[in-house]
Amino acid sequence: MSARARMTGPINLPRQLYGGPRRRLSLHPYWIFQSNPRHFRLPETLKEAPAHDNVIEFLVTKYDREILPGDTVYVCFGGQTNPGLHATATVQTSPSAAIAPADWQVQYATAGLHPWDEKAKKPLRVRLKIERLLEPPVARCDIYELHELARHQFVTARIGTNFRLTPGQASAIEQLIAAPRALGDPTPADNQSRSTRLAAPKSVRSQPDLLQNIH
Repeated sequence: MSARARMTGPINLPRQLYGGPRRRLSLHPYWIFQSNPRHFRLPETLKEAPAHDNVIEFLVTKYDREILPGDTVYVCFGGQTNPGLHATATVQTSPSAAIAPADWQVQYATAGLHPWDEKAKKPLRVRLKIERLLEPPVARCDIYELHELARHQFVTARIGTNFRLTPGQASAIEQLIAAPRALGDPTPADNQSRSTRLAAPKSVRSQPDLLQNIH
């Protein structure tokens, strides 16, 4: 039985899913932002964020004209060690080249310029307000299993930093967040043995972990 099937009771969803008020009209108010462990240690950053008003800076490589203040972001960590959905956040600013990682956040990045900073003439970032720190995180393979994301680029391509979501896709992710998860169990990478239910689709697991141009 899937995690979604075990759920009972109402689900608390972001206000945007019910058409709640927004500061600006956004055609795509739901996003996945993904971090690459080769460039940025997201879990450690999220644990320190409460000491900094739960605000972090995050790279934007596309959709810079669509990402708006008030949008909901599902903050994911890539790679092979504890990958998955680690937090939810609200966008506080529009993407801007004037936004740089705060000094405290720099310590969790690899030394030197981020590859995207070298490629982009004016790399853009937004400030995110962390709303929920998910402990344990939602396993990435559980997200891959969602029917609503079956053909989504986050599942099929696994390359990128910023991914648009429909309200239906965001609602499906919220159901995963609400489902019970065992505390203390490491979140498995997709190519590690766990169970048939949690295995990533064969078409995805057969590809190398092509993560690039990610925060």
